[in-house]
Amino acid sequence: MESPDGMIGKMETCPVCNRRMKVKDPAVIAEEAILREQAMANAPMDDFFCSVAGVTKEGRQRIVKTCKENEPAFLRREPDNPYGDNAIAVYVERKGLFGRTKHEQVGYVPSDDAPEIAYWMDKGHAALARIRYVVGGDNGKPFGLRIEVEIQR
Repeated sequence: MESPDGMIGKMETCPVCNRRMKVKDPAVIAEEAILREQAMANAPMDDFFCSVAGVTKEGRQRIVKTCKENEPAFLRREPDNPYGDNAIAVYVERKGLFGRTKHEQVGYVPSDDAPEIAYWMDKGHAALARIRYVVGGDNGKPFGLRIEVEIQR
């Protein structure tokens, strides 16, 4: 049975948080994607700020705590990410062994902000990012990041 919000009665377990959640009807997902595509094609893209999600996962705090304000960040699309096809990973550049440059992941663009950025990246536009704020880290709290993203159109 389908509800007014497009959810069907089937329940699945999230592989990340193990919460039970309703599954959205594929037809509703397709319709929402078409509407989102139409809206984004006509919308101007301004620079904006967002937090970086996932900074406390997979040992990323080791890297996040070394980040500096105004440091460049690099965005990489992950269309095959199992948690969302609009996933965009956030990386910073660090020196590795023998002075070689490497990119280390600090997290992801939040899922609320990712669709618009992913849309433009998938159209071939460069997405430039910069760390604007390093937050937290005091009283045993984890560090966090806020980035500024600019789409080159």
